[in-house]
Amino acid sequence: MIDAYSWRITESFAVGNRKYYKANAEHPIFDDLQNMILKEKQLDKLKDRAVEEINGLHSIILAGDLASGRDSDLIDLIFVGPLDRTTLGVWIGQAEKWMGRKLRYLHYSLKEWKEKEPEGDLLVLWKKNKK
Repeated sequence: MIDAYSWRITESFAVGNRKYYKANAEHPIFDDLQNMILKEKQLDKLKDRAVEEINGLHSIILAGDLASGRDSDLIDLIFVGPLDRTTLGVWIGQAEKWMGRKLRYLHYSLKEWKEKEPEGDLLVLWKKNKK
């Protein structure tokens, strides 16, 4: 049986005198809507190229305004995995050129990420499947 809540596309919650809304990840069309937004912002291409070109990548996480649902010319990303920081920096520079947008990024080893308590809105763009 499907409850009425699972059919709401947005969830709302109050903090003080403000009301906030976020997408309901349990909604049947959530994945389709998320994919449309990723394509519109070219984040699907960014994700695909990162996965293809960066060795040792464990996950890519979107943070900042875009993850919070606000439009921004700045893309905040978190890369997790045993990556070479110099190689990652070069890749970011190249990605900024072909995307025509500024990228700001953080890099964590898998151990550091597991120990960290994530803050703010985060959206996992890609995560390596365990086999």
